[in-house]
Amino acid sequence: MALGKRKKILYFMVIFYISIIAVILFGFISGLMETGEQLISFLPIGSSLLEYMVVIFLFYPLSMLIGCLIGQYVMVPLYILIHKKIIGRKMEYGVCIKPKENDYKTKYDFFIPSLIAVSFALLLTNNLTNSLIDLFLVRGNPDEGNTILNVFFISLIITLLIAMFMYSPVWYFLDSKIVYSNQTKVENLRDPIEIRSVGNWYRTFLRGYAGIGLVVAYLEFLLISYSKSSGDIGQQIFSLIFIIPFPIIIAFFGLPVILFLEITKKKE
Repeated sequence: MALGKRKKILYFMVIFYISIIAVILFGFISGLMETGEQLISFLPIGSSLLEYMVVIFLFYPLSMLIGCLIGQYVMVPLYILIHKKIIGRKMEYGVCIKPKENDYKTKYDFFIPSLIAVSFALLLTNNLTNSLIDLFLVRGNPDEGNTILNVFFISLIITLLIAMFMYSPVWYFLDSKIVYSNQTKVENLRDPIEIRSVGNWYRTFLRGYAGIGLVVAYLEFLLISYSKSSGDIGQQIFSLIFIIPFPIIIAFFGLPVILFLEITKKKE
């Protein structure tokens, strides 16, 4: 990637972070957000607002980066083995060669792993609420909506790492142009010869975790959580404006990871 493109990512990342900080400051100054006392057990800062800022600005990107790096080293050979065992027994594998003079770019689609992380976080929150409260929070009532939302947002630290661990090999396969063909399988058949991408096969499979069912489950989760919440109506409306699109917003916290991957990526 050209230096100019990297600068664009950096500028967009700065604008995104400044925008989020501006929204938080507006909510704090207008009284729509409270600083509160210590809430997160592993962050003894003394202010729930500052603790949440550390979670979303530091822990989310860090979890995504760690999951990405581990996934590309650990899961790539495992994914190849799984693919060969499931559908590749009579397939031929190879690398698609393209003209080197062209400037090819890797498309880091962070929306899919972000939605996968939300799906896993919902699963954890709905089934392990009490255990996660004891693990993450210094206080909280499992029957209170705000506590449930706190558990969900903090559990994303774990599920973002898992989602990136699962999904990052897709980028490696696409960037490496690894493909498979049924040429040997259909050699004596009338079926046509097909060449497909291993990366696209896994991307299609993993998209199943980020389908319309997730949207319905997330909105249902918010409806139940806010029906149990107590507090100022203005604060609830302000938080909803931020929380409803949050599964999409999470993807933009992957911008530092994109910048890191592009800087460290070896040229072919």
